[in-house]
Amino acid sequence: MLHSKSTVFLNKLDSTPGREIWYQYWDRCIRNEKDFWKHFNYIHNNPIKHRYVKNLGDFSNYQFSSFNHYLRKQGREWTNDCFSRYPIVDFSVEGDK
Repeated sequence: MLHSKSTVFLNKLDSTPGREIWYQYWDRCIRNEKDFWKHFNYIHNNPIKHRYVKNLGDFSNYQFSSFNHYLRKQGREWTNDCFSRYPIVDFSVEGDK
């Protein structure tokens, strides 16, 4: 219900009736702690996947991620440990070789 109503509303704003907005949306419950941290890492790597930044070092200039918050709060060692302990299984970028 939320998706259909928000789609109709947004399409009216943009004058684009029939446009699909939620077609790539998926919802899923976190199964356990390991699953949580994999999703945590996936979310923080998403700007790299979509080429908003080139690597984690570029995040200092990227304001739309909580990565810098965790880096300041937990430190580089914790952040690196989190990424190495819970790697992202499927992190392919379309068009990469």
